[in-house]
Amino acid sequence: MDTDVVIVGAGPAGATAAYHLASQGIQTLLVDKDRFPRDKPCGGGLPNKALERFPYVKDLDIISAYSYGGFLYSPSRQSHTSVTKASPSIAMVYRKKFDYGLVQFAQEAGAHTQFGTAVTDVALTSDHIKLTCKDGSVITAKICIGADGYPSKIAKKTKTVERYGLSAACVFKEFQLTEKTIKQWFSTSRPIHVHLNPVGLAGYGWVFPKKDSVNIGIGDLWNIEQSHQQQRNNLRHAFTRYLTLLYQQHIIQEKVDDTNALGGGLPLEPVPLTYNDHLVLCGDAAGFVNTISGEGIYYAMASGELAAKVIITALEQENTSASMLAQYQHDWKHDFGKDLLLMARGTKRWFNKSEWFVKHVSRDNTLAELCFDIMTGEKSISDHRWELIRRFLFTHFRSSVHSTRKEE
Repeated sequence: MDTDVVIVGAGPAGATAAYHLASQGIQTLLVDKDRFPRDKPCGGGLPNKALERFPYVKDLDIISAYSYGGFLYSPSRQSHTSVTKASPSIAMVYRKKFDYGLVQFAQEAGAHTQFGTAVTDVALTSDHIKLTCKDGSVITAKICIGADGYPSKIAKKTKTVERYGLSAACVFKEFQLTEKTIKQWFSTSRPIHVHLNPVGLAGYGWVFPKKDSVNIGIGDLWNIEQSHQQQRNNLRHAFTRYLTLLYQQHIIQEKVDDTNALGGGLPLEPVPLTYNDHLVLCGDAAGFVNTISGEGIYYAMASGELAAKVIITALEQENTSASMLAQYQHDWKHDFGKDLLLMARGTKRWFNKSEWFVKHVSRDNTLAELCFDIMTGEKSISDHRWELIRRFLFTHFRSSVHSTRKEE
């Protein structure tokens, strides 16, 4: 089969790119190994900036609920802070419904789909890219978008990415409850709960209330000294302990069944190169994830949109070489690259200071709200980093003065 653009992976990155390309009359084929609707390992938090950038999402009836604030706990839980918002701070989605809604939107714009068969091989030539699928079908295209998640088979088969950097593993479960129970446990504001380094993990735990379910999960940095099976086993035991912790804290008000929890991996920093001849990488395949919160839907959709714009120009100029597609890397770095870099640096720098971090944040409501807005994507860390630093210094100084006076 011949097409202008083939997109491998029909998640938010691939579906968004497909919509923007197809709506401009570009012959677009969206390929995925799964059949839709399908579920996806994810907490399901969607930042407000995604709704602002892609307003059509609100019209697709794929938002489950909204949260109006949240709680942040230190590793020892001796310190915590909370933020309450008058307007929604984050939207909640079910990935099965959300992703399928975006796929249908792309199909309505004219995108073609091929689901239920995986890509097994990729070959780059001087003027096109050729994909071979498990069912024996062959797809030839002028350009391919690798949106096949982490780790990306497209990225590795084309040697665009030799290896991924810092990564994490997660385990989660969507607990189905009644809407009445959700309101009893979390009130109508449905605040999120985030625990830093819970139950000894090098990561965080989350509780995301939705309309009639609650998504609970934990994430942990990959331990290169352990096998994947060892890490999976350790994470599942940690997940059980985390559920017990939530029950003891009365965040969930009855014991829940931890069986059938799902797991997955996610990258924590962008790959060095996100383009090649006839190829660009989007979303998790490119390492676009908020390292503070683990959120990646916004960056997936934004990168899909940016990729489509560059590809349209490349096709118009009949130049799909790496030198032409390099514009894509320039564009995403300008758009959200500074935020990803600063968040990755911040995570590494403050990783062992979570207790200190939450202790200081809990002492200053303005600082707490600023950190919450950055964590949920409401505010850009690159736009507010100096404000954040000044507020931390102010809070630290005020705390030091108060301690000195107490000693006197």
